[in-house]
Amino acid sequence: MNRTWPKIAFALLLLAAPAAAKRPAAPVQQPAAAEESLDSKIARIQSRIEELTREQNYLTWDCYLRYIEEQGITPDAMKLQTEGNLSRLDSIPAIAALREAMRTAGDAYTEVLRTDPEYEAVHREYVAIKRLGDKERENLNKEQYNRMYDRLRNDNPDYEPALQRMRETKRQYYTAVLRVLVDYHKAHGYSLPTTMLFGKFSTTMTVLRGCCPKIDMLDEELKATNALLRRLLARRVSEEFDGPVPEGAEAESPVSVR
Repeated sequence: MNRTWPKIAFALLLLAAPAAAKRPAAPVQQPAAAEESLDSKIARIQSRIEELTREQNYLTWDCYLRYIEEQGITPDAMKLQTEGNLSRLDSIPAIAALREAMRTAGDAYTEVLRTDPEYEAVHREYVAIKRLGDKERENLNKEQYNRMYDRLRNDNPDYEPALQRMRETKRQYYTAVLRVLVDYHKAHGYSLPTTMLFGKFSTTMTVLRGCCPKIDMLDEELKATNALLRRLLARRVSEEFDGPVPEGAEAESPVSVR
């Protein structure tokens, strides 16, 4: 019997080994993830606001450029031609060619105006009162110009074609200038202010929002993200000065900051 017992014990050990091998290992306890600091959240949200602002700005300009091309509108890009912008534009051959075409068309139009016998007198009055701020003389001068345009339309067949050429070359030039400036700001990660050409509540902006609904979607996300930022900033001020947390500062964020 004493000889048999070791054999039985060894057999039992062999049978138990596979069962032990199949038993799942105890899960390794993972350390709890460190909670993101308040300053880190604020920095991340501020970065997201900058991204959304640029995205909305670029989308608005893209919609505007498409809109003025479709409608044949000449943008008032002169308002965007700062000294720095002008130096960049001067280095672009295509822009220089369009500017020269506009000047040539403008000179041709002026030559047609000179065929009216009253042109020189009307134009001299325009130059004389240009900086006087005399509204009465300015209005009279405008009336003189309008009567002259009417005479030319009726008497000179070259007037209308010259006027249309001047307008078209001007449209092409200023549209190209605006497109270059928008592309430059995109490439460098800057926003080009739209309010220099059209206000936030202008008719133009209303049209753009209708054509590009995503402008409004980005607007709503910006409002929500800015509201979240204000709550976190209020909480940080309260913690820094041991004051009570302002009402709403502990509220959950209505948006997911990506």
